[in-house]
Amino acid sequence: MKKKFDAVQMVREIRDTLYKETKGMKTKERVNFYRQKAKEFYAELGIKEPLATAR
Repeated sequence: MKKKFDAVQMVREIRDTLYKETKGMKTKERVNFYRQKAKEFYAELGIKEPLATAR
């Protein structure tokens, strides 16, 4: 069976890219970065964001 994609390699590339983007950020900045990424992802899917959890 031929692989259509290498999942391990894909995960490594995603991890490395995110590391480069967040490398110098403080914890709060990193949290906000991931929250923004999540909002963009939900918008791309065309779904409502889940209810905000207590912070």
